[in-house]
Amino acid sequence: LLQSIEISDHAGLQEARNLIKRLRTRDLYRLAHEVRLPSHMLGVVGKVTEQDIIDCLNHGDDLSVHEIKVHNNSLNYALQDKNPLNHVAFYLKDQPNTRVHLRASEVSH
Repeated sequence: LLQSIEISDHAGLQEARNLIKRLRTRDLYRLAHEVRLPSHMLGVVGKVTEQDIIDCLNHGDDLSVHEIKVHNNSLNYALQDKNPLNHVAFYLKDQPNTRVHLRASEVSH
């Protein structure tokens, strides 16, 4: 299917050809920023929109709403507001029979 689009001369497929070319040449979109909110803050902050980002920019910044994509995702590992690490036991190398639980600050993301 990709090759069919790439070799087609149909004008309606030009945008698709451009996108495929970007993918093939690894000219990919970049992640500009990511924010992780604790579950208790979700109700306070609410959903963020592209316009919210524009509203926070400095006046000299040249960026439009169409150049920004915001994803409001919620991941809870099916435990809602509970930390999944509280349900996982870890074992120490020097004490393989001893179970320990790690605090969130002890775990790398």
